[in-house]
Amino acid sequence: MYYCRWLVLVALLGGCKDSTAPATPVEIPEQRVVATVYVVNASSGSANCYRTPDSDAPSVATLRNGQLVDLVAEQEGIIQRGTQFWLHVYPRLSHRPSCYLNVDSLVPVS
Repeated sequence: MYYCRWLVLVALLGGCKDSTAPATPVEIPEQRVVATVYVVNASSGSANCYRTPDSDAPSVATLRNGQLVDLVAEQEGIIQRGTQFWLHVYPRLSHRPSCYLNVDSLVPVS
């Protein structure tokens, strides 16, 4: 009975050591494919496109779910403002200028 107590104690304390492997950074290949066309998919059914990457900026256009937008430049990449991420896009509307959309409202197409 004495040995059972020791075995239980050793088993319980043996699990205390953290043996998880350290996180390794993910390496993204330089030749990776970047989506240049996105479809609007907002939870509210529409998304505002702003003049600057800020939801307090003036709205340039309101885009509905299913509308396509084109990335302005791959080199610009994703823009972070606080906890929000933005992409500089061209709405596929003939007379609209480029604007910024929150990535939460976008799904990559191609």
